[in-house]
Amino acid sequence: MVMLCSVVATIPAQAKAHAGMAGPEAGAAAPGPSIPEPVAAEPAEPIAPTEAPIETPTAPPVEPPADATPPTAPIRADMLDAPAAATPASTPATTPSVVSAPSPAADEELTPNEAITKAYSPKFRPNANPGKLNVAGRLMFANAGAKDAGGGRFGGIAVDVGQSWNRFGYAITATAYGGRFALQETGTREINALLGVGPTVGLGRMALLGRGFLDLRVGYDFYYGVVNERDGDTVVRPQSNDAVAISPAKNLLPHGPRVRLDLGLVALDDSRRYWHGIGVSMGYQALVDSFRGDMPVTHMLTLGLSYWMG
Repeated sequence: MVMLCSVVATIPAQAKAHAGMAGPEAGAAAPGPSIPEPVAAEPAEPIAPTEAPIETPTAPPVEPPADATPPTAPIRADMLDAPAAATPASTPATTPSVVSAPSPAADEELTPNEAITKAYSPKFRPNANPGKLNVAGRLMFANAGAKDAGGGRFGGIAVDVGQSWNRFGYAITATAYGGRFALQETGTREINALLGVGPTVGLGRMALLGRGFLDLRVGYDFYYGVVNERDGDTVVRPQSNDAVAISPAKNLLPHGPRVRLDLGLVALDDSRRYWHGIGVSMGYQALVDSFRGDMPVTHMLTLGLSYWMG
């Protein structure tokens, strides 16, 4: 207790001693308020520009609603300019691609006939180009005429048997005509039959088109002409008159060039080994001379039906 009382008495004494030491200094500095003198403003020094870029304020991000789909990542400009993969220093980073413009023919729409021709051309003319049997038959009517001759008409048949390739064909042609052709305007000699044979060349399978065929063939024929001499004005002997008869005369061996054009439709059946067609035939036959006997230059125009196989 005695010690506690002495400590309490000491604290106020020390406080008074400190207050007495600070008192005279505070009193000297406390006289009335003073007015500061104006100071002349110095010119402001120019502010040196800084190289740091001025950052523009950006708006705070807007949070999307909870049910919204996440946005896709934005595409930066550096991503478009960057090469897809690192390339060696010897080669350029990017190589311009060359795009060829489509040709007008590729975009042009084909007609039905052109489409069929394009589809069947590899079947008609395969790349292997095999030689195949080729047969062409014709049933014909012929109108014949010659200078200084009476003229006449024939009916007959002609058959070509040979071999064909993609763009060439050959054949042996056999022809038989029957009819009447007067060798003279006022004479009694006439040709009643012509039997011939000769070589022929043609277009081969190039004659096959989209839905049909168009075959041009040329050849040379050698004929055996059966010549009869008329007795009077009648060629055929009537059964009731034995006085009228047909006497044989000197037969002829005419020959000459021939050209025929066959055209028609083709059966488009892939299951068959050969292509078959049927159509019409037009032609011209000339008889320029005869190896036996005398015969004027004769011209024959033919027309009939045709059959094509190859």
